[in-house]
Amino acid sequence: MRLLLLLQGIILTSSQEIKKNVVGFGDSTTIQCPTKKPELNPTLTVWFTNDVTKVSQKVLIATLGFEGGNTKVTTHYRLDEERLETDGSSVTISNVGLDDEGTYKCILDFKTDPSINEEFTTVVVRIKPEVSEIEDLTLGRPLVDYVSAGSEPKLTDVAKCTVLRAKPKADISWIYDSPNLQPEDVKTFDKPDANNKVVQTTSILQLIPEKKYNGQVVKCQVNHPELGRAIVKEHKLNVQYAPTVPTIRPSKGQGELTCLTDSNPEPTYMWKLPNGQVTSGTTIKLMDMENGNATYVCTVENPHGREERSITNQEIMLMPEKDMGIASLPIIVGIAFVGILVLICIGFAVYKFFLNPRQKEKSPYPYSNGSNRDHIVTQASYEPTPVKPNMEEDSSDDGGPILSHNSAAYHAARRSNTQLRHSPSRGQQPVGYGQYDGKNYDDGNYGDYDEEDDLVDNALHRYTDYTPAAPYKPQQHNQQNYHGTEMV
Repeated sequence: MRLLLLLQGIILTSSQEIKKNVVGFGDSTTIQCPTKKPELNPTLTVWFTNDVTKVSQKVLIATLGFEGGNTKVTTHYRLDEERLETDGSSVTISNVGLDDEGTYKCILDFKTDPSINEEFTTVVVRIKPEVSEIEDLTLGRPLVDYVSAGSEPKLTDVAKCTVLRAKPKADISWIYDSPNLQPEDVKTFDKPDANNKVVQTTSILQLIPEKKYNGQVVKCQVNHPELGRAIVKEHKLNVQYAPTVPTIRPSKGQGELTCLTDSNPEPTYMWKLPNGQVTSGTTIKLMDMENGNATYVCTVENPHGREERSITNQEIMLMPEKDMGIASLPIIVGIAFVGILVLICIGFAVYKFFLNPRQKEKSPYPYSNGSNRDHIVTQASYEPTPVKPNMEEDSSDDGGPILSHNSAAYHAARRSNTQLRHSPSRGQQPVGYGQYDGKNYDDGNYGDYDEEDDLVDNALHRYTDYTPAAPYKPQQHNQQNYHGTEMV
């Protein structure tokens, strides 16, 4: 019987799901426990098995009860009273350290009930990386361009980046600020602690010393699961090299010569003058300009090499004046800007007065059949052209009376045909408005009249000179010269 119960316990344990809590070093974690029938006063026991020592021990014992509708917890034992807390359904461990890493078994024992409820949780602790500053491995032995040094190209250790501790292992990479450069080689070393948990990682950057690396910024980038974003440390490379052949730049306006070169470290500048004297510095004064063969020699030197260049007064006189060109640059830019501005103004004027299509539409005669846009004229340049009005045209937009005999006769003929559609009536509605040919159109009964037609025109009140019972008498009107106000 005991053997059967033992086998049953083994089967239950092996089939039990094991939860995993990943927690940062110094944070808190919560272990879930079974929750069943607190009214039966079960006992809650938490066992912990250390992941390194494999030693198991009780860390908490409590009794559950049910009072006033709520679970009541009575704690009898806690291994660490400051860091262990329980509410009956879970156990919280605060300020987690490496010693808390392992497996926790939470048991709920009902005593009178042969069934035992268990839950297993594994706690894994992570440690954020601690990164030291980049160590310059070239101190005490300068990094020298292999061409300047006259040696064979060879990989050299230049910088070291170290993650002092991390769990799990941190990832280190090297990145140059310049997109044209890539790490030539990297050496990486891992050093775990005694328990094989916390790892120290060291990465060493290697390169073949070349002039192109001088002054370049390289970054050590550290990535880790506990980091929100990578930790980055920067280092500026220092590669020494011999001076280049110097360049001599004359300034005839100032009567000077300047010697320039590129080197690391900075070189010394020595001049041999035409009179045989030797002086130092980057700039000297010209002398003996009447003698075209007078020669100046500039020598540059640093620990890795020596270069020189000479120039004569004749060569100086034939060379363009660099300083004058530099000094006149703002003037040239200013003149160019003014020239561009003038061209823009001229182009705008040409477009405005000659090429603008809207300007072409403007008519010099505001009452002609063309556009009615404004047009500026003068008394001296303008000769008015009489405009013959179109007597046959009836403008629905003209609000004045129709005074033409032909027009009035035409409209009188139109009124004899009741099938014609006409423009809306103008003016005030006279008495009897809405009566036409004996029909009343104000009562809503339009007969054959289509609602899509315009309103029926009433010549009686639209045309002031129209009288059906009397012959038409044309009204006399004046047509003033254009220099007056308007035509009536």
